[in-house]
Amino acid sequence: ASEVRVPSPRDPSPTPSKQSADGCVASSTTALILENRPSNLPAKPPDEEHKHRLEYEEMVKAARKKELKEAAARRKQLEQQWRQEEQLVQATRTWVSDVLPRWETARHQRRTQELWWQGIPPSVRGHVWKLAVGNELNITSELYEICASRSRQVTRADDPDRADTRENSAHLIRLDVSRTFPQLGIFQE
Repeated sequence: ASEVRVPSPRDPSPTPSKQSADGCVASSTTALILENRPSNLPAKPPDEEHKHRLEYEEMVKAARKKELKEAAARRKQLEQQWRQEEQLVQATRTWVSDVLPRWETARHQRRTQELWWQGIPPSVRGHVWKLAVGNELNITSELYEICASRSRQVTRADDPDRADTRENSAHLIRLDVSRTFPQLGIFQE
């Protein structure tokens, strides 16, 4: 006849609330439930119970190791982000205090070139580009508005007979602009 053995209170099967050897329980192991066997099932042989306990401990250890590795990766990423932010603050300070006030002499210095290649901080980028590009054509606001108005008229006309004219390039420019850095939203209308 088969006997049903009821687990005793001294049953060493670990439960989710028990800690691993290092004193920590991985939070992701709460889904790993290893309870005492239900009383309506026959008892496990001791060697199988020992095997299952070792497997459980290995799973907890692996989960803890994975969590520690992920935490270290997050910490490393945060440190990298902090360093980048510090570099950005320092670069902005350098551009504002050293380069921009003496642009004509500073623009040709090696340090300015290095700063340029490291990337111009967004807060000063527009000002730097305006100084770097200049206005050799002496385009005034009025001239710009006249040209922009003419371009809008050509774009609205949408005349297929003028497909080979220079003004038709406004259509192509409009198409290119809509696809240029769409994630930044700089050139979109």
